Amino acid sequence: MNRYYVVRRTKEKDEEFAVIDALSLDEANAIFEVRYKDFKETMQKGEAFFIFQANEPLTFDEN
Repeated sequence: MNRYYVVRRTKEKDEEFAVIDALSLDEANAIFEVRYKDFKETMQKGEAFFIFQANEPLTFDEN
């Protein structure tokens, strides 16, 4: 099982949105589509979600 991070980009900032355990990136995308369908449907202009695998936990700075 691999750990995939979902980052939500808004006009103001990027933030960690979710962590999904899956066997592949395709499976992580499918899980995201099912679990967070409501969020995708209500996205504002300029918002996006990115899903990727990282070797260590994500860190964000205030900028």
